[in-house]
Amino acid sequence: MNARAARRAGLPTGGSGEPSAESAEQRGFTSPARARERTACERCRYCPRHQLQHCQAILTALDVAADDAVLGIRVEGTVDALDLEVIAEGPSGAGPLVVRGLQMKSRQQPHTWARAELLAIVHRWAELPVSADSEFSFLTDGVLGPSGYAVAAALDEARDGKYDFVAELLGVDVADPLCFVMARAQVVSEPGSVEALLLSAEVEVQAMHGAGPTHPDSEKDAADRVNELFRVISTRSGLPDPDDRFVSRDEILAILGGVAQLAEADRWTGSLAGEYLTAVASENVDDLVVPTLSAGWQDSPLRLEDLASVGGPLLMAGRTGAGKSTLARLWRRGAAGAGGKVVVCHAEAYLARRLDRLVADAVGSAVGRTLPRVVGRQVLGYPSVTVVIDGVSEVPHQVRSELAAELCTHLAGGTGPERSVLDATRGCARRFSRPR
Repeated sequence: MNARAARRAGLPTGGSGEPSAESAEQRGFTSPARARERTACERCRYCPRHQLQHCQAILTALDVAADDAVLGIRVEGTVDALDLEVIAEGPSGAGPLVVRGLQMKSRQQPHTWARAELLAIVHRWAELPVSADSEFSFLTDGVLGPSGYAVAAALDEARDGKYDFVAELLGVDVADPLCFVMARAQVVSEPGSVEALLLSAEVEVQAMHGAGPTHPDSEKDAADRVNELFRVISTRSGLPDPDDRFVSRDEILAILGGVAQLAEADRWTGSLAGEYLTAVASENVDDLVVPTLSAGWQDSPLRLEDLASVGGPLLMAGRTGAGKSTLARLWRRGAAGAGGKVVVCHAEAYLARRLDRLVADAVGSAVGRTLPRVVGRQVLGYPSVTVVIDGVSEVPHQVRSELAAELCTHLAGGTGPERSVLDATRGCARRFSRPR
C-alpha cells in the first residue's frame, strides 16, 4: 500500500510515509474502500451494497453543494423504496419536498439485471406519493441484461416524450398517467469499482479549493473531507428517526470547507477559454503526420481545415493505429490558431452521468490545474465548442451506451456544444448509436 492509499484508509504512517504493518494487521484491513466500509456497515463489514450507497450519496452531496436551490439530502429515505432523497423547498411555501429519489443496488457478475425486477423497482417508486413531484434514479454497479437494456431504453424514450415503448412494457395504454410518471425515472448501470467513485469525489473536492492539485496537502485534504462526508452519511443512515437522517446543505458545505464562487480565471465565459486556446495552440505537433481523411458525403478527400465547417455529431472511424487520436490533437491545435475551441476528452475516464467531469478534466489537463465540474457544464453549454471523445471503442459497451445517452441529452436540446465527435474503430462505429 502506498502512502496515499494509507492516508485515505486512515492508517498511521511512519517517517517514510508508508503505513505501519502492525497497525494495518491489527485493524484487519488495508484497502481504502474497506476502511470506509467498516464505518458504513458494522453488521456486514465489507457489504458492496452499502459501499455503493454511501459513495453515490457523496457524489449527490457534491451536486447539492453546488445548487443553492436544494436544502439537503436524507440518507435511507422515509420508505424502503428510496435509499436517498434530495430535498428542496416546495413551491409557494408548500414546505420541503423530495425532488429526487435514488435507489442503489450492487450486483456482481455474471448476474445481470432483467426486465421484471427493474420494472418492479421503478413501479414501486411510481406508486409512492412523492413520485408526483420528483424524479427517480435506480443506480447499480451491475450489468443490465438484454431485457434490462430494454427497460432503460424505454424510460429514456419516455423522457423524450415517446411513450409507446414504456406503455408496451407496462401493459397499459399510451395515455395512461403511469407512462407520464415513468418519464421522470431512469436506470443507470455503472460497472466499476467504488474507488473510482471516491476518486472522482476527491478530484471534485480538490478543484473546489484554491490551493490547487500541486499543493503538497491538497490531495490529503480532499481525501480527509471525502472521508468525513462518508463518515457522516454512513452514521446518519443507521439512525431510526427520519429527521436525524437528514444532512443539510450547510452541513455539507461545512465539511467541504465551503464552496467559493468560481473565480473569473476559472470561468469559461471569463478568461479560461482564452487560456485554454493559448495552451493548446502552443502544443508541439510538428512531428505528427496528418491522417488521410474521407467522408461519406463526398468523393474527394477531406482536409483537416474542412472539419471546422462540418456541423452536427460526427463519428470518426478507422482501424486501430489509423491516426484517430493524432487527428484529434491536430484538429485541436489547428482550430485554436483560428480561435476555434476543440476540447479532446478520453472515454476511458468517463463515469456515468458525469460528462461534465470528463470535459472539465480535459480542459484542466490543458491549462495545468484541476477544475470543478461546473466548468465542464459551462463548456457543454457553450454553443461554439466542439467536443471530441477519443477512445470510444476501448471502453465496455455499457459505458458507451451511458455516454451516448448523456450526449443525446446535451445535443437534443440545441443548447449544447456545436458538435460532438466520437472516435471509434470501424467495428465499434457500426454498433455505436449515433447521438441525435
